[in-house]
Amino acid sequence: MAGTPATSKRTPQMSWELLFQITDLLRVLGAPGNMLNNKKITLGKIRVISYLFANMDQPPMLKDIAGVFGLTPGAVSQTIDALVEDGIVRRVQSKVDRRAVYISLTRQGVALKRRHDNYFTDYMDHFFHNIDEKKQEAFMEVLEQMVETLRPEVGKQGEIVEENDEYEQI
Repeated sequence: MAGTPATSKRTPQMSWELLFQITDLLRVLGAPGNMLNNKKITLGKIRVISYLFANMDQPPMLKDIAGVFGLTPGAVSQTIDALVEDGIVRRVQSKVDRRAVYISLTRQGVALKRRHDNYFTDYMDHFFHNIDEKKQEAFMEVLEQMVETLRPEVGKQGEIVEENDEYEQI
């Protein structure tokens, strides 16, 4: 029907509002794959767990994790402390350099990551079930273009931080 909100001209503001709505709805739904001992694992923790899982052959140090996510080591340290307390990750001191501490997943952390992946895959299959293939492809192309547009901007922010230490706290 012409003139309905679904067919009216979409604006960038509408895009942001839709993204926020999707984020809010997904947060309310939660992810059973993100539960540990009846405690919800946050998105930030899942991202760290995913990074550690992808780097299991060469565990990173805290500063490496901070660099990947553009956070301060202090902020990442809080997340790691909570994950250690939950038994999901462990700190392993280097045998060569006592100051070097590597972060790796425990068996429980690996199991949580696999459970999350299975849940997320099933959920996305369900989510896209009623969307035709052409629209799915267009959606993926838009997301890829957004990432391609944002990535250089993030790189520029990194340059600003390196040039001026006062921005490091951001």
